[in-house]
Amino acid sequence: MSALRLTTRFRRDAYEGEASLLVYDEYDFTESTLSEDVRNIFDRHPATADIYVLAPFVATDEIVRLIAGGVAVARARRYFEGIGGKIRLLSIREEPAGKFQVLATPFEYSDEEATPGEPEVLNSKLSSGWLFDLFHRGGGLVEAPPGVHFGKLSGRHSNKFLRASAPLLTSEACAVVAFFALAATTGKAPSRILVDTAPIIAVAFAMARMAITHELWEKQPPVKSFSSYGGVENLPRTRPTDLFLVSASTSGGLAQRLTGIKAGEDRIVTLFYLEAGATEYNGIIVCNLTYRNDGLYGYTPISNHQAANCPYCNAGYFLAQLEGDQFLLEKRAVRRLAVRSSSQPPDARKAIERLARTGRLDVTRFRPSVWSAGTEIDGERLLEADKLLRTDFVRMMRRFSPAPLDYVMLVGISDDGFAKLVAEARLEAVVGAATVTRSLEGLPSVSGGGALVVFGCLSNHAHAREINARMRTLVPGGAVAYLSAITVAQTRQALDELEMFLSYGERGRDTFTVRSALNFMLPVLAPSATAWEDEYNLLQRMSEEKALPAELDARLQELDASATSKDGLFFSGCRPALAIARDFVYLDTEDRRECISQADIYAVVSNMLACVRADNQGLGAKKTNPLGSALGTSSVYGHVLVCPSNFENYNDAVLRAAFLRAASPSELLYSVDDECSTAVFNVIDAELEAWGEGGGGALPEFMLALATRRMRLADRHLQELSARFTDKALPSYLRDLAGVIENLQDFA
Repeated sequence: MSALRLTTRFRRDAYEGEASLLVYDEYDFTESTLSEDVRNIFDRHPATADIYVLAPFVATDEIVRLIAGGVAVARARRYFEGIGGKIRLLSIREEPAGKFQVLATPFEYSDEEATPGEPEVLNSKLSSGWLFDLFHRGGGLVEAPPGVHFGKLSGRHSNKFLRASAPLLTSEACAVVAFFALAATTGKAPSRILVDTAPIIAVAFAMARMAITHELWEKQPPVKSFSSYGGVENLPRTRPTDLFLVSASTSGGLAQRLTGIKAGEDRIVTLFYLEAGATEYNGIIVCNLTYRNDGLYGYTPISNHQAANCPYCNAGYFLAQLEGDQFLLEKRAVRRLAVRSSSQPPDARKAIERLARTGRLDVTRFRPSVWSAGTEIDGERLLEADKLLRTDFVRMMRRFSPAPLDYVMLVGISDDGFAKLVAEARLEAVVGAATVTRSLEGLPSVSGGGALVVFGCLSNHAHAREINARMRTLVPGGAVAYLSAITVAQTRQALDELEMFLSYGERGRDTFTVRSALNFMLPVLAPSATAWEDEYNLLQRMSEEKALPAELDARLQELDASATSKDGLFFSGCRPALAIARDFVYLDTEDRRECISQADIYAVVSNMLACVRADNQGLGAKKTNPLGSALGTSSVYGHVLVCPSNFENYNDAVLRAAFLRAASPSELLYSVDDECSTAVFNVIDAELEAWGEGGGGALPEFMLALATRRMRLADRHLQELSARFTDKALPSYLRDLAGVIENLQDFA
């Protein structure tokens, strides 16, 4: 659906249904878009009883002509039969008294022709209902967390406040608010529009644009923000033609302050209002969010309290003082993820030593992927390469496989590979009578039966839970064993939760069997773009502007060739591929160092970062910290960054590249902390200096991280780096990357 769809409940005689509003922000409206949106509405929302159309940036006559000549009205007619629904076009008309009215023009269909009917005045409950839907879905009502309450600029305290900027994140949202705000004004064109907070400047501009389009105003008035209560005293002398827009209010205090400086009440428009107890507000309100007895939407009145007798203060609740429509408890703390020896527990060291050099580790560079953190482990091939792991897994099969066995499900392991394991475990007689499958759909239920689920690598916990849920109905009251060659988990807590879920049943925790021959800690794949996707998109954009230098073109082709890779993870440009040196303490580099792939190094760094995020508690921790999963997460109260010391202490280019690729963009947002930004600037500057001497192998990776904006430095540091790139003799492909960095619009 291309339009913004807002909905509200309404009653027409004995019928109650939904009225949908389709909002378009295009300047070149097409009827085919409306027709498709009408079809989608009825496909997804069959209770729709009326459809209203709003395209405020296009002349009304043009919209009427397009709708009448299209097929949307005919398409909607069969859905509206029996309920009297219609497609109606919204417009604004100026009345003789200088007031504006919102009209709804219904479209009739007869003789295979759509024609506009007589315009009707829109019921204000519909407009308020649609705006309430926009406000509510956008999270405009903010509730304080337990133990906290808000201090507002009006001087009152409350456990809730209205944030009008939250739902105004698209041009369609600004357009619909501006349309009804324009209709609420007097008809006199303003000489200036003064808004209380900067986010609603967009609403003011949208008002002016549509007013000029529909010949209600002659010209665009200037728009200024006066910063709510704090800026009232600094406002310029008011004029009778000034128009004031108040974003949201629960007390009406700001409107009273404005009338105190001679602003006319009919020139103060409050976009969203929520009553506070018995408080009455007699000014112009575009949307009253307060629930009414005869309404079908709304919030209960909010409670505001004077600071002197605030019940939350008396109860010891923390006061979060609002600034504009934001609040700060204190300066945000910065936690640094620093990798140390404790970040690789013994169990993790043993696991990575068994995984490395086997060639069984790949990194998935492009989504979608079911693997954790982009690291793909081929469990079946790992069983072939690691004899000890194979021996342990065969022993697990012999010990824990239910007998008799009705079903065997294979995940990430081939039929031939499983048959060899069965032969080694001497379970041919047990498995021979079972149904071996990769899907549980359509299988008959066997009461008290036995089932075996074999994973090559259990990394998709959600999939394992789905299998478990199906197994409970497939073999009710029976025995199920879940065996994996290697299990991947983000934290010890996540591993415990998985094992609890799979094993728990009607007989308690050990109803079913869950065993793994090897566990390994890796972060889950983030929903945001991977570092390789960002790199690919950057190179694509650069290639559209001009031909890429040979090194960048080769890199683009390499990324385009495969979604997974062992040794094509890091970009070295004209230098040899990045490889680990002999003194890496987190992996034995004396043993077949030439067999250690870039994927192995990436897995080591990903494992250590996962451990640091969990407060250095690996999968083998005896007692987990219940707050561990939150320690490595940024929030409004603090930010988590990959510590610059990781780049300083581990100066191998391949390790620096691995840290840059394994960290999330949030963890590389050094612009939030000047000290960290300075430290990273110094590291990059040293790489730049070393480049001319044959060193600086990580410089291309650092420049890619900056150019893709996965890593951000403070404004002054990025500008200084841009200047230094210009001064140095760099190859053409690095100069092109430097040009991208220099042209970044927002250095922060």
